[in-house]
Amino acid sequence: MLNGIAVTVRMAATVLLNKMAAAFVGPAGFAMIGQFQNALTLVTSLGAGALSTGVTKYTAEYGDDPAQQRALWKTAGTLTLLVSITTSVLLAVLRRQISVALFGTADLSDIVAWVAGSLTLISLNALLLAILNGKKETWLFVQANIAGSVVLMVMSAILISAWGLRGALIALSANQAVLLVFTLLVCRRALWFRVRDLAGAIDRAVALNLGKFVLMAATSAVVLPIGQMAIRAHIVSNFDLAHAGYWDAVNRLSGSCLTLATTTLALYYLPRISEIQKFAEMRSEILHGLRVIVPIAAVAALVLFAAREWVVKMLFTSAFLPLTELLPWQLAGDVVKIASWLLAYVLIGKAQAMPYVVTEVAFTATLYLLTVLGTHQFGFDGAAIAYLLNYLLYLATMYVLVLGPGRRTLFPPAPATK
Repeated sequence: MLNGIAVTVRMAATVLLNKMAAAFVGPAGFAMIGQFQNALTLVTSLGAGALSTGVTKYTAEYGDDPAQQRALWKTAGTLTLLVSITTSVLLAVLRRQISVALFGTADLSDIVAWVAGSLTLISLNALLLAILNGKKETWLFVQANIAGSVVLMVMSAILISAWGLRGALIALSANQAVLLVFTLLVCRRALWFRVRDLAGAIDRAVALNLGKFVLMAATSAVVLPIGQMAIRAHIVSNFDLAHAGYWDAVNRLSGSCLTLATTTLALYYLPRISEIQKFAEMRSEILHGLRVIVPIAAVAALVLFAAREWVVKMLFTSAFLPLTELLPWQLAGDVVKIASWLLAYVLIGKAQAMPYVVTEVAFTATLYLLTVLGTHQFGFDGAAIAYLLNYLLYLATMYVLVLGPGRRTLFPPAPATK
């Protein structure tokens, strides 16, 4: 319920911002914003955001050992500073080349400079939110997220109104850096919080444990944006930039609908999975999640499909109505995606780095290949058909790994007794 409050605020902010962006930049501008968001996700993860999942898991796991928790935070904080500062310097030096690669022009190199200046603050904010999540400080975590949504909405509204596409890109670059102030204010209300615990000597054992999660998160953060960039480039070359904007808009609509599920998985499900040590208990938790979340997602998808034209006009503008032809396949894919995530999060919670990395890379590649084949066979609709088919395959694979014979790597069978 607390998470629902934060999600409601975030979705309200998203509705306003999508509407403003659609009105000011149009479908082609939407495609450029999507390109930049993919690159920003990649860079923020390289800047140590990839540590967040591991910090959440081990903060929860070390709940009865404050000294071990502090060693974890100091190690994670020091690594965050080292990696994010190094990445920021590289971004600043290569800003013109990066701008040309992302936008096709060096005129937006100042946007890359904004990212370089904000990256360390963004990474520290992600670290603090991961600690709050691991400590199960749900109300403080929700407050920080609500503050973040409000700040993003206000900043973006002002900057988009003033500078259009450039303003939207600056807002995306800087808003999370500003959020660090609010997250710090929220954290200071917790009795266990001390700023000096966010940096210190690197504990080698802790760093090795975090390495598995860095590998998993970095894989998602690098592979998925690259896959989306490749799909966007394919759509642009086979259709046009406007169709790429429709595709980005339908993905953003998808992301908004999935927000409640994704934040619940991160806030409740991941710490819970980390605690469970028996297969029967894990199976029960997964089935409970499937019974509760998937029907809600299916009903939401049906409602959204029934009101699709009204929703598109409300969230975007009439110029985006062509995206409605993608919605049936996209919404069905979203329901399957949620079901597959309930299984995939078990690999994260159990630090199964290799299966997770292999499946992320493999199914990003299959999504691109299916999109190429689908668009050649079915036209623009093929992009959404490929999305649904890819997640059906992903769900089947996750079932085998988590509930089928593959589960033996997660929960080894108990030794035989006489």
